[in-house]
Amino acid sequence: SHKAVVSITPDTHVFIGETVTLRCEIQNGRDILKIYSWYQNKKRLIDHTKQTFTIQSVRYSESGNYTCGKSSFFQSSDTSKAVTMTVSAKPKPTVRVNPQSSIYTGDTIILSCELQSTGWEIQWYKNNQQLQPQNSEQANTLNMTVNNAEEYKCRARRRNYRLYYTEFSDPVKVTVRERPQAVLSVSPQNWLTEGDSVTLSCEVTDSSTDWTFSWYTVVPYRDGVTQTINFDYVMYVKLLSDSSRGSGGSYTLMSLIISPSRTQHFTHDSLSLSCEDQSNSIGWTVRRYTDSEGVLDCSQWGSVTGSTCNISFLSTNYTGVYWCESESGENSDPVNITVHGDVILETSVHPVTEGHPLILHCLYRNTNPSNLRADFYKDGSVIQNQTSGEMIIHKVAKSDEGFYHCKHPERGESPRSWISVR
Repeated sequence: SHKAVVSITPDTHVFIGETVTLRCEIQNGRDILKIYSWYQNKKRLIDHTKQTFTIQSVRYSESGNYTCGKSSFFQSSDTSKAVTMTVSAKPKPTVRVNPQSSIYTGDTIILSCELQSTGWEIQWYKNNQQLQPQNSEQANTLNMTVNNAEEYKCRARRRNYRLYYTEFSDPVKVTVRERPQAVLSVSPQNWLTEGDSVTLSCEVTDSSTDWTFSWYTVVPYRDGVTQTINFDYVMYVKLLSDSSRGSGGSYTLMSLIISPSRTQHFTHDSLSLSCEDQSNSIGWTVRRYTDSEGVLDCSQWGSVTGSTCNISFLSTNYTGVYWCESESGENSDPVNITVHGDVILETSVHPVTEGHPLILHCLYRNTNPSNLRADFYKDGSVIQNQTSGEMIIHKVAKSDEGFYHCKHPERGESPRSWISVR
């Protein structure tokens, strides 16, 4: 006798309504006339000459143990081992959405079509329209950028028998909200002087609380810096270190400290420039821009000690713009420094706060300013005649902003300095 073996397509676990094919293989059988006998739970079903037995639309009652055997005029086979076929209800997938809440216009969502069995190809529908598969064997996940309220559902078809489909999943409606604006506010709102503290608050006009706030500072362009386009202008921004914790933080902005503290200096004098943020100046260096040499580090025109740059002998070539710059590209506010011969104007290095006094001195090399009588000019017009070497504006107003210089009839005049009022 010869051994018979039963195989079932598409699987031994099938679903209601599927077409199922059972095949009886006889090992070493060579008879011309064969009769195949099929049994369900040892009960004879059918005898016929075909090697396969097809059930067009399988029912629950057709679950069970199937065996087959073959007989002919010359010989017969042993009955095969039983193969169990299980018929289950048509599956129904479930759609899940991530994130499940706080979806805003332009967000990308991930949809997954979950099915308890394998061997299926997923089909996706948006607003009842089938989506084109993203690949030849569509995965069970779908990435979508959403701009409006949309409804999604999925179903699956047998990979090996493409005419059989699962039920549709229940539809999932994705609700989209307008992306809220972040509003930046500052306290106090009056103009600040150097060394003051300021609190910046970032608020979101949205009822949800699952926001993480990141703080950025505007930096000059360089490779690798983030570009952000805000309506009609472009900024380059850098993430402040440790500012993405969600709870904010405390930061001290870097300042360029000039000693002597003025923007105009005599030739042949010395000058000290320091980067100072009161907490950590490591990794900062003094840089400058001059018309003749462009941008250079302190090491190329001065003596470096830590974050301090010393110049022992000034010349007019040192006239330029100076600032502090970190290794990561953060900058302090720039300061214009002018080097001149015998007459200079002594002014505040930093902008003057509105309502505060402004004191100007006209300095002559090696002379006390009280002994030097000079004219003071604003934007080219005389505002004080030769009464002394000092001019005081007791309460500065915005209208006092401009270019100032002083002039002595015999010793000459100083360069101009821009005085900013805030």
